[in-house]
Amino acid sequence: MRFFSLLSILFLFSACGSVQEGSTSASSSTKSSAKPVAEKAPDSKPITETPEEEDVAYIPMQGVVHLKSKGCENTIEMKTGATSLWLYPVNLDKAYQTEGREVTFTYKKIETPAPEGCSVDMTIRIVSIE
Repeated sequence: MRFFSLLSILFLFSACGSVQEGSTSASSSTKSSAKPVAEKAPDSKPITETPEEEDVAYIPMQGVVHLKSKGCENTIEMKTGATSLWLYPVNLDKAYQTEGREVTFTYKKIETPAPEGCSVDMTIRIVSIE
């Protein structure tokens, strides 16, 4: 009886060790074969969640710069038919900050809120301007 108990305990310890080793080797092989999302496939661009800025096509828009308008330091008014779309550019170069100046520009909408008291339709970051 004592021999049977000793043999059972020995079997349990050896079985537990082999399961742990097997699970460790299985998880290490899984980890080594897993590939990150941003890894490059052969002869291709990296896979990303959002397109890179260079890959985005911006449509040139026309507008008129206004200073001290709509409660903002500067704005760009884009006429869209009978209505206007008022934009707050966070990075309007000083060279373009002239009241009534007509500009052609491309932009990206950003989530940064306009300053308090500035009532515009959208806050933007200018990508290019002429």
